Amino acid sequence: LYVGTAMASLSGCITAGSKEMDMFGCLVLSLTTAIFGGTLRDVILSRRVYWLHDASHLIISIAVSVASFVCWPRLIRCGFRDTHLAFLWSDAIGMASSAIIGTDIGLISTGSGVVAVLCGVLT
Repeated sequence: LYVGTAMASLSGCITAGSKEMDMFGCLVLSLTTAIFGGTLRDVILSRRVYWLHDASHLIISIAVSVASFVCWPRLIRCGFRDTHLAFLWSDAIGMASSAIIGTDIGLISTGSGVVAVLCGVLT
């Protein structure tokens, strides 16, 4: 659960870094990538938004964003060049985790398979 949040946040931060955004841009894109889908899912299902009662996802996303922003230039200086591969892996792990969790929440909340699949895709 938290790994998916961290990886989604990392993929947003890598994207922001590739566009040469500053720390604020990195943080905004990282948070959007990590928590927006689940927020939208919860609003549509009339559920309490998950990160409002458990701030751990928000904290993890902020921590990953700041750590990535600070450490990424050092990785590049040490010879790490394949940012696209890092993006693909972090994005894939984040999306897989979100899809599984979203589908489960949709199924538990509504009992409908179709709604569950749509929630998985949306999350």
